[in-house]
Amino acid sequence: MANDINVLYFPGDDRAEDASEVVKDVADAAIARASEVLGKDHGFNWLSEDEDNRLTVGLRVLKRMESLGINMLDDQNRRNPEVLDFLIDSDLATIQGKYAKVTDADINFVKDAAASLKTLNVLVPADSVLNKIKEVGYAFKGATGTLSGKGTPSSINVFIRKKLFSDACVRDFKNVAPRTFHEVDVNMAVFVGTEGVVSDTPHIEGTDYTDAKIITQKSEAIVQKAFEYAKEKGIDKVYVAQKGNILKQSDNAFVEFGRKWSAETGIEMEYIIFDNFLQRITKNPDWFRVVVTTNFYGSDFLVPLAGAMFTEVESNDLGTDVGNFVRFEGKNTDFTQTKLDTRCYRQNNEGFYI
Repeated sequence: MANDINVLYFPGDDRAEDASEVVKDVADAAIARASEVLGKDHGFNWLSEDEDNRLTVGLRVLKRMESLGINMLDDQNRRNPEVLDFLIDSDLATIQGKYAKVTDADINFVKDAAASLKTLNVLVPADSVLNKIKEVGYAFKGATGTLSGKGTPSSINVFIRKKLFSDACVRDFKNVAPRTFHEVDVNMAVFVGTEGVVSDTPHIEGTDYTDAKIITQKSEAIVQKAFEYAKEKGIDKVYVAQKGNILKQSDNAFVEFGRKWSAETGIEMEYIIFDNFLQRITKNPDWFRVVVTTNFYGSDFLVPLAGAMFTEVESNDLGTDVGNFVRFEGKNTDFTQTKLDTRCYRQNNEGFYI
C-alpha cells in the first residue's frame, strides 16, 4: 500500500509484562482510531523484534542471547570481555563452533549487541535501534528494567536520549479511571539528564569523589520547553519546583532559567520549594497544570494519579534528531475514550489523533 505508515514497537521486559501489555494495548487503540480517521488509503506496519531481531532491547537482549547459549554478563551482571571479544572478532562458522544454536539469521543481532555492550555498556543493538528510530521518527517502548550495581549495563532510556540529543521529557499525568481526584490534568516537564548525575556520570576510581552535576546548560532547554508548552496550550502559569533553599547555586540557576523564559513568553512563573510542592500536589493536584523540575527529583510520585506505562519517542519536537520523550507511568488497563482523547500520535509529521 502506497501510504503505509510504519509503527516501531519495543516490548518491555518480562518482569514488566503487565506494563508492556498496556503499551501494546494503547498502541493498538491508536492504530485502530487512526485507521478510522485516515481511511483505507493508509495502512500500518508494526516493526518490532518479531520482524527484526536487531530491534531487541533491554533484558530481552540477555534472554535472546541466553536462548542461543550465550551469556554476555558475569555473575556480578557486568560485561564479560572474553565472551564479547570472541563474538565481535569471530565469523559465523567460528561462533557456531562454540555456540551451535547461532544461525545466519542471528549473526547481525549477536555482533551488534556484543559490540554495543562492550563499547557503550548498554543492552541495545545500538546501530540498528538508533537508525530505525531515526528512519521511522516515532516509537512505542515498553517498560525495561535497569540492572543495579557498579559496572552493570546503563539505562536504555538515558542512552537513547543522549544519542538522539533528546533534552526534554514531558510526562502527562491524567486521571483516566476512578480515583479520589476526578479532574487531574498535570503536565510535568522533566529535564531527563543528557548531562550530569542522572546520565551515568563517571565515578573517579580510588577516591570518594563523583562529578555530580545536576543543573547544566541542558536544563535551559527543558525550562524553555515548559514555558512554550504552557503558552501553546493556553496555560497561564508554570511552576518551577526546586530546592534553591538548600542547593543555592545549582537550583537557583534553574530558577533563573525560569525567570528568563517567563519574560520571553509572558507566562507567569511561580517558584515553589520541592518539598512544599509534594505536600500541595498530593492534596490538590488540580492546582497544577505545568510543572518543570530536574530528573534528579523524579516524577514517579505522581504515578497514583496516572494511567498506563509507556514511553513514546517523537521527532520534530525538541532536539537535534529525535527530541521528545513522552511517558505515562503506572498501570491501568481501563482504556476509556477519555484516555484516548488526551494524546496525539504522530509519525513523520503526519498527524493522527485519538
